[in-house]
Amino acid sequence: MEKTSTVIEDRKIKAEKIESLGGTLYPAGHRVDTRIAELLDRFGQTEAASLEKSVEVHTVAGRILSRRDFGKASFIHIKDGTGRIQAYVRKDRIPERQFDIFKLMDIGDFVGITGPLFRTRTGS
Repeated sequence: MEKTSTVIEDRKIKAEKIESLGGTLYPAGHRVDTRIAELLDRFGQTEAASLEKSVEVHTVAGRILSRRDFGKASFIHIKDGTGRIQAYVRKDRIPERQFDIFKLMDIGDFVGITGPLFRTRTGS
């Protein structure tokens, strides 16, 4: 019998951990209120100070394209059918169980993100 690749084995282990944390491997969808292209059209030229003053919260969903982890925080790029955006996920801003599930997610997984908009120091 052929040996399963380590990538597939790692994915199976992560799937088991996600389920043990109460996560759903194949959820039936995620309610979004804005498509990424709409956010970029509406706020793409808005200055950082104006974004920080806003209390608007937006919900998007998409596939993880890249991620940079920094312990208790991560930057990810997600893409829906209309565009690509960067998201910032901090452990102290979401429930611990959700953060634990998020840390098990890989590039290619689908994720839903809810929060305010802001610009990074690099202007992203």
